[in-house]
Amino acid sequence: MSFDFGSFTRQSADAADYDALRPKVLRVSRISGVTRGGASQPIYATCEDAAGNSHSVVLKLRDPATDTNTNPGHLCILRDLVGSILARRFGLIVPDYAIVTISEAFARMAERGPYGPRIRRNVGVHFGSMRIDSATHFVGQAVIDAPADAWEPILCFDAMAYNGDRMTSNPNAMWNGMQLYAIDHGMIAPLWQTALNLTTGTLFDPLAVRLHASASSLRSSGRTFNKVAEWQDSVDAPFLAWLRQQIPQEWADTEEISALLNFLAARVSIQGPQQHVLKEACV
Repeated sequence: MSFDFGSFTRQSADAADYDALRPKVLRVSRISGVTRGGASQPIYATCEDAAGNSHSVVLKLRDPATDTNTNPGHLCILRDLVGSILARRFGLIVPDYAIVTISEAFARMAERGPYGPRIRRNVGVHFGSMRIDSATHFVGQAVIDAPADAWEPILCFDAMAYNGDRMTSNPNAMWNGMQLYAIDHGMIAPLWQTALNLTTGTLFDPLAVRLHASASSLRSSGRTFNKVAEWQDSVDAPFLAWLRQQIPQEWADTEEISALLNFLAARVSIQGPQQHVLKEACV
């Protein structure tokens, strides 16, 4: 399945109400430090919106300190934005997300600070995720032990988006005792990893399910994974056309963006087989 996203006008793509999915637009006003985890070494930043409201943000840069062929920064922030929006549309709980600008003026002001060189080479537009208060949320084993009801939709999403990065060793989720937040979607559909031989028909196989952070909660749970069938409603062509319009042009070329969106759209064809794999792997 391949869509010509240009065939949908801005008016037709905006006909549906996507306001709840729209990313915030922010600018960096202060750098607080570097996070302890993450291959791309995200930065803690204070950002402001157009009204002057302050937001605490985990900032992921287009040109991170660890940019490599297996973790290309520009493709990861592209996937972080697309994955966050799509996850919310699919019904997952995700932190608010944003398009964040580092201005030339801010870079000049920050260049003598400890993160000056990174900020200097990253003047432009990046991806941000609103910080979740770690004092009221749990990580580590408490996340792994979150109930099956909370993990089931996340596994369905990760299988359809082919996200093998949410593992027991790094669950990329936060739990507050009632809600499980899915975070870090930068490795969905890693088409650049040629060793995976990833195609639109590649199933999230039983090994991937066993390695997933949800494995202990969903094992022998008797879950049906019926939510997989909702994928087709989450990747309809007008929505993907609207989603395409949210992606900053600086992040990736047209071919890279189209490859990602077409991959996600074409996964509709494997809904049935993928649901079967999830059920069998979690018996």
